[in-house]
Formats: sequence, C-alpha cells, structure tokens
Amino acid sequence: MKKYILTLVSVLCFVLAIAQPPQTAIAIQSKGHERFWVYINKQLQNERADEVVIAKDLAPRTYSVTIVMDNRKQTIFKTKITLHTGVNCFEVAYLPQSNRISFREADKDAQMAGEADNAFGRMVYQRDAQYNANTQQQRYQDNAYGQNGYIPAQAPNHTRVQEPAPVVAPAPKPCNDKDFMEIKQLVQKETYEDAKLTIAKQATAAELLTVDQLVEIATLFTFEDTKLQYLKFAYDFCFDPNKYYKLNKVFTYSSSIDELNEFLQTKRR
Repeated sequence: MKKYILTLVSVLCFVLAIAQPPQTAIAIQSKGHERFWVYINKQLQNERADEVVIAKDLAPRTYSVTIVMDNRKQTIFKTKITLHTGVNCFEVAYLPQSNRISFREADKDAQMAGEADNAFGRMVYQRDAQYNANTQQQRYQDNAYGQNGYIPAQAPNHTRVQEPAPVVAPAPKPCNDKDFMEIKQLVQKETYEDAKLTIAKQATAAELLTVDQLVEIATLFTFEDTKLQYLKFAYDFCFDPNKYYKLNKVFTYSSSIDELNEFLQTKRR
C-alpha cells in the first residue's frame, strides 16, 4: 500500500508540476483491491468500477464525496472533505462484517517512504493520460450529459450536474442451486465441527445465501453453540435477513432461540 500511495503521489505531482497555475487533485486507492465508483459533488468520476480513482482539475475547497462499492449490496458511503492545492491522497476499504466503508486520508509518512513501484507507476500514468484525452474531447460537447449518459469530468463550478446510478453493477442475486450444493458437500465432508464451521463461514462470506439455505447449512452442525455462532456470522451476508425468524426451527433449546433473537435486536437498532 505504501508503494501504491507513493506512486500515485509521484505521478500526480509530476503532472501537476507542469500545469500552470498549480492545480488540485484527489487520488483514492482501495486498501483491499476492492473496486468502487466515486462521485464528487454528485459527478461520476469513473465510468467503470476500479481500484484506483484519480480526479483532477479541482479547486482547493470542500467537496461532497460519495463512494459506491462494486459488491452485491452496492454499499454507499458519503462524506465531505476539504482539498488543498496539490495531490490529496485517500484510502478506502470495505468492511464486509458490518457492510460499511472505511475512508481516511493516506498516512503522510507512507507518501514519502520507499521507492515507487515502476509497473504500477506506468499503469497510473497511462490511466491519467487517457483521462486527459477523454476529458479534453468531451468537455466542450453540447450534450451536457455525455454520450454514455453521465457527465464527463470537468471543472468543479459546472452547474449542470446529475448523479446517475452505476448501472454496470449487477443486481444482488442469491446463491444459485448448483453453487449451494457444492457448499453443502464441502461442509458435510468435514469430520470435525470446527472444520465444518470454518468452511461454512468462508463460503457464506463469498456468496449471498437466503434464509432457507442458511437453515440447511445450520442443520449440518451437531452442537447448538456452533449453530448460533454460524448464524450470527451469516447475518451480514444473508440475502433476506428480514426472514431470519425461520431459523428458530434449527434449534432444540429455547435458550438458543432467545439468544439469537437478542442478537437480532442489536443488529436492527
């Protein structure tokens, strides 16, 4: 990550250094290589979701920033940031356990440490060059919304702004029957309860399971405590969590049902 941030700073500093007067830019890098879209003052900055988003031709002032993750739930984060003249570097990360987004300014020390990664530097430079070419061609078109239905990147004082939905992201869909049967088989073939739980958690975090599918997975465990642990973990990855009451039938003891209901109360506050 330190090399990535340093490379972004190095490349953008070079680009901004040759521009007169001094300009302001923002570079947003994904910590975990997640892809995302960025809106600045409701203006889409990247047509396709990417791990690195660079926006230039800005002014040193406060902007509203919206991050939309390229995941099943299209998790959204909104904030306001104040940009200063030069390169402003930020880091974004998706937290799947809570379906939240972490957004913070990059560590200043990281921007100055180590040597730049040449391959990554070339990638950023080429993307930046393409950005300049596309922007120069589109900025003065009569159609304010661009040929693809969104506003091309432009000066921040542009008044005709519209925020389109990132239509390239697929709508959330639950795990299909074929993939789910493979998950069940992987869990069933494990002998020990801990190993079953580990496989089930890994598969659940990678797929979007329905409550009915969670019922089938939970019944593969022997102990009530394991069922509880799994179902608490699976809540954040469930396609229809509003039907979690159906999971009461996997338990033998009422105390387990009570504990699950108490957990659901904390999640829905």
